[in-house]
Amino acid sequence: MKATFLILVIFLTYGNPLKAQTIFSFEPNESLRINDAELHGKIKQIGSGYDEIYFNYNARNLHLIFKPSKFKQYTHVLNSTGKTQSELCVYEAASSDGKYYMIIRGGKCHSISFFEGEDYFSLESTSNNFFVFTKNVRSNLPENFCGFEKEPLLRLSISQQKAVNGCFDFPVAFVVDYEQYKAKISNGQPIADIEADNLSYIIAAQEVWAKNTFEGEVRFRVVGQKIYTNLDELPWPYDLTLDYSRIAIDFDNFWKKPEEWKSYKLLTLIGITGLDFFTLDKKTNNIWGYGLTKKQEYKMGVIMLKGLLPKDATTWLLSHELGHVFGAVHDDNRYVMNPFYDESSLVNWSPKSKEAINSTLNELNDKNWLKNCPEILLSWSSSTDTLLLEWKTNYDDVEDMYSIEKSQDGQKTWQVIEQVKSSGKYNYQTRSLLVQLGTESFYYRVNQKGRNSILSNSVIVSLTSVNEENLTNTFYVYPNPVGNILFIKSDYDISIHDSRGNLHQTILSSQKTINTSNWPSGIYFITENGGIRRTVKIVK
Repeated sequence: MKATFLILVIFLTYGNPLKAQTIFSFEPNESLRINDAELHGKIKQIGSGYDEIYFNYNARNLHLIFKPSKFKQYTHVLNSTGKTQSELCVYEAASSDGKYYMIIRGGKCHSISFFEGEDYFSLESTSNNFFVFTKNVRSNLPENFCGFEKEPLLRLSISQQKAVNGCFDFPVAFVVDYEQYKAKISNGQPIADIEADNLSYIIAAQEVWAKNTFEGEVRFRVVGQKIYTNLDELPWPYDLTLDYSRIAIDFDNFWKKPEEWKSYKLLTLIGITGLDFFTLDKKTNNIWGYGLTKKQEYKMGVIMLKGLLPKDATTWLLSHELGHVFGAVHDDNRYVMNPFYDESSLVNWSPKSKEAINSTLNELNDKNWLKNCPEILLSWSSSTDTLLLEWKTNYDDVEDMYSIEKSQDGQKTWQVIEQVKSSGKYNYQTRSLLVQLGTESFYYRVNQKGRNSILSNSVIVSLTSVNEENLTNTFYVYPNPVGNILFIKSDYDISIHDSRGNLHQTILSSQKTINTSNWPSGIYFITENGGIRRTVKIVK
């Protein structure tokens, strides 16, 4: 029987109840099967649009609501002669199962990355309109490239100092030399494929590595890519007699950042070369990457990668070198990461390396260099006939616009009902008349249109609750920040979501204390599921 993977995409337009559907069908070709973890086939597409997706694979059904991602924050790709418009858009979605990223090129799906627990799947386009569906597994780790030659010595010297909590943005930018560009082009890959590969590397590094490493939440933001398309302009020496470490140091010391990259604090530069440089003794060329930590206000670090490895190996190699950028060193017999430390995770760091990485966050926080992730927190209250929406944000550019959006169909479609121009005051409110009372519940959210394109949490307003709900009910959550025990006072069941929108836990109204000792550090939203839904933000 021929297996078929179905992707149903429903394109939703504001204020339009009609739904234009886009349907993908991925049909594996069994004659091209490599192994159980890799399927080759073709995708058929009817229609366009990438907002709401039904994805069926491995006998599972996923219903994903995609939104434009803030992961990619540039519009043009720099090259040797100037710049060209980027052809790529990045969308992301979250569910109770995991996190999903879709890269779109020219209105068509280029690739999808799936992060579910410790599983990492990818669906990527190849040559001749083929796609490959791959499960990335630990056996694909570049064990010969990252100093994994010896058995590690387990050390448990975890520091008692807690790293700074919260969510932080770190900008990264890619620089690709002519040899890497030439190799990809000669292999039938356009510049857009090179650009997409780089995006997928850092997406995987964030979702597989960062979440298992940092005490706080770290989000990488790709702020630019420069691809050298002419041999007359070189980002680093093309002298194969030079040691590979010298190439990384020259890149750090002499390469000039483009003007549009100079304003980013704690920027990490990632250089990718198509040349096979040797090490100093000229006896080996099996050193594939270098990571240099700088921890300067406008330079977090520099990474050099040889672009000669398979994509999955390059992903793990980049994660390894990012560890060095954040302060990890080769301890425990030259290891910094290895499955030995935690068999449940794909990418693991030695205890000493984790300690070093998280102490770096403390150091950067003490210098006031960390950039908090932009966010909007929306809340509401009501009287007999008036709805009050209030929101707070930590990023407020006077050039931006806030759109208040309403959904009457369970967040399937959203309609802009009001726009508020940013005034740089960080706190806003708007009132509207409740003219329709009944049994319905409406959703509201705030969408900030600007450089960061921030989307608030959604709140549900039950119109019956305006008149019928006992408003004397108390809802308390403490302490905040929380340590090992969280106390909740409420007459209703509670749902707890993490900062990415994933359902973390459901609490019955009878339960008053929550053991939070095993919660990962970060931001959580505690929602009371009564007639009036109220949400409290806490920090672990």
